[in-house]
Amino acid sequence: MSWRLASSKRMIENFKFFQDMCYYMENVGRSIINVEYHDISDKDAKPGACNKCGCEDMICRTHQFIDRQDLGTPTIKRIQRHEWVYWECKNCKNAFSIRNPAVEYDSCYTSDVKQYVFKRVLEKGDSSTRVAADLKDLHNVDVDMTTILDWIQKKKDQDAKEPAVAKARSSKTKRTKVICLDGTFKAVTPKKNDLASEKEEPFCLHLTRLNDGRLAAFWQSGSEKKKPSRS
Repeated sequence: MSWRLASSKRMIENFKFFQDMCYYMENVGRSIINVEYHDISDKDAKPGACNKCGCEDMICRTHQFIDRQDLGTPTIKRIQRHEWVYWECKNCKNAFSIRNPAVEYDSCYTSDVKQYVFKRVLEKGDSSTRVAADLKDLHNVDVDMTTILDWIQKKKDQDAKEPAVAKARSSKTKRTKVICLDGTFKAVTPKKNDLASEKEEPFCLHLTRLNDGRLAAFWQSGSEKKKPSRS
């Protein structure tokens, strides 16, 4: 009897070892991505009263979960899970929802992803193609070029509509001017080391295609700096 029990245990151990080996062979050479969820619920921001009659007695009529991609790491994919709640007033039966300021309602991505794109493209002058690749490879965020270009255009239109007072009170950080060629953004502001001593000296932006297909831009002064004459 004891021999049969030992034999059964050995068979179970061999079977588990076989399962582990099969799992390893299927995932060898492929990094395992862990998924983390950050929960946000409208129940934590319950409205104080009905927006129609002002009654404070209301119930949760229905709810729905919405996932948005957040900035992760090369081995961690982060998801913001938002519980959207539809409220109903017990007095007038009015059904309504609230706008949670902690989530982005018009996007499948969090505000941190958008701010990352604005920082890289508008302030650093990086290529939108490279930013999209870095988001996928380094942060596990899948976003296409059309979405990034749409974010950039909406941000520019929004900044253009800001009043002059708001712009004066904004941060002193100056954004780098960029140009867009074939969907690729490139900084066009010369570096401090490249500036000539004379401010009125004109500069010209040169663009060229590298062998790998990337667009290269550099500044060159219009004339050489004159040497001081000896007396």
